[in-house]
Parts: sequence; structure tokens; C-alpha cells
Amino acid sequence: MRRFLKILVSVEETIASVLLPVMVTIIFIATFARYSGLFVMPWGEEFARYLFVWIVYLGTVAAASRGEHFAVDVVVENLPKKIRVGAYVLQVCLLGFFCAFVVRYGTFLVRHQIMLGQRSPTLGVPMWFMYSAIPLSCLLMFVQYTVYTADKIKSVLQDAREQSNVGGEGMSTQRGAE
Repeated sequence: MRRFLKILVSVEETIASVLLPVMVTIIFIATFARYSGLFVMPWGEEFARYLFVWIVYLGTVAAASRGEHFAVDVVVENLPKKIRVGAYVLQVCLLGFFCAFVVRYGTFLVRHQIMLGQRSPTLGVPMWFMYSAIPLSCLLMFVQYTVYTADKIKSVLQDAREQSNVGGEGMSTQRGAE
């Protein structure tokens, strides 16, 4: 499972890193062409906007796999280890509720767009494809963040065990010397 998730993140990062220069190039060409008067690309802005949306949502999933979302860690990192584990579990639960909410209503929005058959104005791309970035990324983000947090909890618990073993060995060594 973890191998699959690592491959998935690698694919997401590759797609996003290909889409970003494409988006920048389209914006540059469209802007240059418009201001130079050579030609007009009416689809350029819309295409770049949709690329940007997909890049952002793919990026959130990749960031979640490494725990790189914006957070204030000062308080949590200074808590005792057992309470810190509880804080991590609370984080995952809150994120889970948020992601479930977004996936549910995002899926509703995508289904609604499929029923309406709405297409983008200049490209003619089905709007459900654009809106599907929302529930898909939130679902993947929750899975990635849960795996990341589980690894983090294991690390905290392992550190706590190692510290308790070191502390216990020190006590027995001192008693043996007396």
C-alpha cells in the first residue's frame, strides 16, 4: 500500500511539474501575442486557469504525503509525547471530517455538472472534469495525510519507548554500582 502511495505521489508531482511550465508558456504567449497585436488566443486564459486549478489540487496531495501543509507546530511539538499522539489523532480526525465534507459535496457538484452537461466557454471542456479535481484531491489528501500521521505517531511512540529504556538502564546501572 505504501509503495502504491509513493508511486501515486510521484505521478502527481510529475504531472504538476509538467503542467506548470505549460501553463506559464501559454500565459506568456497569450500575453505577448495580445500586446504585440500579432494574434489573439481567446482560450489561453481559460486553459491556464484550469491548469492552475489542477496544479494546486495535485500539489495539496503531494504536500499532504510529507506533512507540509501550513500548521502551527510549536504547541504540539512541545507537548508531552502521549498528549502529542492525541493531538495527531485529533488532527487526522478533523482533517477527515473536512475531507469527507468536501468529497461529499464535491461529488454532488460533479454529478450536477454531468447532468447539466455544462462546458467551458472557449475550450468546450466538460465542467465536471474541472470540478472533479476537488473531491478527488481531498480523498487522496486524506489518505496521504493519514499514512503520514500514522508514521509520525509510530515515530513518537518509538522515541518514547527508547527514552524509557535508556532511563531504565541508567537506573539499573547506578544501583549495580552501589
